[in-house]
Amino acid sequence: MDISHFRPNSLPTSFSKILEKVIYTRLYQRINQNNVLAAKQYGFRSNSSAEKASFKLTNAILLAALNVKLKVGALFCDLGKAFNSVKWGKIKHSVPLGSILGPLFFSIYINDLPNIVAGPSKPILFADDKSMIITNPRTSDFKEYLNCIIDNINDWFRGNSLSLSFDKMNILQFKPKNNYEINIEISCDSKLINPFDAGIKSS
Repeated sequence: MDISHFRPNSLPTSFSKILEKVIYTRLYQRINQNNVLAAKQYGFRSNSSAEKASFKLTNAILLAALNVKLKVGALFCDLGKAFNSVKWGKIKHSVPLGSILGPLFFSIYINDLPNIVAGPSKPILFADDKSMIITNPRTSDFKEYLNCIIDNINDWFRGNSLSLSFDKMNILQFKPKNNYEINIEISCDSKLINPFDAGIKSS
């Protein structure tokens, strides 16, 4: 276990919590009224959950892709010390873990990420966990889309002072049991991304 992936929670005072809650309530109400947050972000939101994100992911794989005989893959990635890396203009401090406003600030900070990959993929976000579903009928185009997405998100993370956690990044193929596996060897920043095969029984 790498202890560098962990950091202590902040312990704000009672007055700070009350003040944060007031600010959070007003800010979140305004954000909802103006539909600021991307619909593809399922974390840190009311009326949303990991179950809804999982359903959306499964539905995109099974119904929208395998049923119409497309090549289907998913890129799962996580950020390295995500809350430690957020910067706001000249502010160099991280978003404190354990705060009330921290998760909302983080969601706003990464809010435009789905637009970067929305063309060739279907992004699904839950907090700092990112899933991108890639579909294409042609193997060559499938690989090209996958490379394009990885390059785009890596560039976006760098441009926003964030970094991918490559040791927790995976590529997963979804296919009927009787279909052949696509040979995928993709690297980013000279680091090989872990490929996995998920054989799915499909009629």
